[in-house]
Amino acid sequence: MSQPQIQIPLDLPNVRVENYQQTDKGLVITVVSTCTKAVCCQCGRTIDKFHGYGKAITLRHLPIFDRPVWIRIKPKRFQYPYCDKGPTHVPALRVV
Repeated sequence: MSQPQIQIPLDLPNVRVENYQQTDKGLVITVVSTCTKAVCCQCGRTIDKFHGYGKAITLRHLPIFDRPVWIRIKPKRFQYPYCDKGPTHVPALRVV
């Protein structure tokens, strides 16, 4: 018999939940970025050239049912070829 499930909104824009697991440190939720563009920090133009993923990072989120919650994500990187040295950018991550 399967256990009942509940849904709790993370209030994180531009991500979808890929996996979750209970650990001795709390709940770890792995998310995937759904961003399709970023903004160049040099010129302010929109970037839509996907350039791979950055190193996985883990961020503390608000607790759920008195249990610590961690969000793990590999941020998408975008490259803008028109500025000096073709900089790459990661869209800002905002934890609410």
